[in-house]
Amino acid sequence: MSAHHLLHLSPGRAAASLAAGLAFAFTSLAVAQPSMQPLGPNIADVGSDAYSFKRFEIDSDDGQRHYRIWVGRPEAPPPPGGYPVLYMLDGNAAIGALDEELLGAIDRAAPPVLVAIGYQTELPFDTTARAYDYTPPDPDGKPGTDPWNQTRESGGSDTFRALLHQRIIPEAEQDIAIDASRRALWGHSYAGLFVLDTLFQAPGDFSRYYAASPSLGWNGGQSLAREGGLARRLTSETKSLTLFHGGDEVGRHQRNADRPPSEEAEPLRDGSRLRARLSPTVVEDLAKRLDAVEGLEVRYRAYPALSHGPMLAASLHDALRDVAGLPMSDPQEAQPPRL
Repeated sequence: MSAHHLLHLSPGRAAASLAAGLAFAFTSLAVAQPSMQPLGPNIADVGSDAYSFKRFEIDSDDGQRHYRIWVGRPEAPPPPGGYPVLYMLDGNAAIGALDEELLGAIDRAAPPVLVAIGYQTELPFDTTARAYDYTPPDPDGKPGTDPWNQTRESGGSDTFRALLHQRIIPEAEQDIAIDASRRALWGHSYAGLFVLDTLFQAPGDFSRYYAASPSLGWNGGQSLAREGGLARRLTSETKSLTLFHGGDEVGRHQRNADRPPSEEAEPLRDGSRLRARLSPTVVEDLAKRLDAVEGLEVRYRAYPALSHGPMLAASLHDALRDVAGLPMSDPQEAQPPRL
């Protein structure tokens, strides 16, 4: 373990007009709780010299959740075995964190297909939908109420995983040469929890797993209840897990929990009180446990200066570089975005 409805969007336009939108997105990710203001144009809207983009929209089988999926295809031709592909959860925020400089860098390496799985909103997150999609069911296999915000339902990870494989992946990869042995999954926070849940439940679904700032304390650690079955589910093909964590994450929750009471802030404060009880080494401890599992390669990367929000962009950029065969950044040098 090391420590460290279909819409096609035209390529080739300069990305300069994206700067204002990205600056807003990074600012929203830097604060204690994410800004729920519209993100504005993203790289798929303004175009890229390295990628062409399309998007499509679907609904959940029960009609309660509504998804928007962006697919970025490299302009470079596929390698003989097909492109690798990176699936990115919280797709609205994820695609808002991509820029032309990063895409240009990976274009000069081994660019993967990019699939950002978001929701039909102009906001960075659909907090209600993601709380259901990204969290595991209770021990009886049933959904419940999100203990970190009692206004939301939780426990739909199995349902969302089925939707991912039955509908999202086939449409995203349609007419693209994909190397099915090089699928990767990235997620942050609740989505990082889903990455781990997928590794524990169905490790053969992806070859590389990237879990950033996963919400390990969710529901008293219920998120890790399925960890014990991992060893018997792994096959002879070695899988890779990279765990990312910011050094200021628990401190951030302690500060939120100490905020003066207010009606609109209560859900945030209640969740932060629970998160603040976590050990600062909880993610590293998980990495050490999983590193002992045969057939799984584990990396733990700590970013000392970063809190929860900035870890979204930092981890996504490093995951993308890793999938493309480029070195990841030095996490010791990461600095919080300027507000």
